[in-house]
Amino acid sequence: MLGIWYSLTVLRLATPSDVKRIESTFMAMAAIHVAASAMSAFFLPDRAAMIALYGIVNNLILLLYYGAPLSTIGKVFKTRSSASIYFPTVLVNGLNGVFWTVYAIAIQDKYLFLPNAIGSTLAAIQVFLCLVFRKK
Repeated sequence: MLGIWYSLTVLRLATPSDVKRIESTFMAMAAIHVAASAMSAFFLPDRAAMIALYGIVNNLILLLYYGAPLSTIGKVFKTRSSASIYFPTVLVNGLNGVFWTVYAIAIQDKYLFLPNAIGSTLAAIQVFLCLVFRKK
């Protein structure tokens, strides 16, 4: 519910082109969750299969989230400026990824480990780029 509220609230602050992109992304995510719910309700044989499906769906969404800055990383290399990186968000995302990665190691969960280790690595790369290519 908080995610829905955030998405709808931010629309008032966005430019018209960003509104369309946010709406499209929001609707795609909603469709994915509705499809996963329908699969769970009507086609999957047991609880373990449902858990596996939602684990895969959420890990893919998490990878998309962590991979979103890849275009920004490319922009930093082209412009030689880290102005397109918002450091506080990168730092918090990186710490989140590190904490989940450590937890995944502690409980020996490779499915939790992989996307969060990737996210931690991408955040570390962005922090490095902020240090190397100062904002212009």
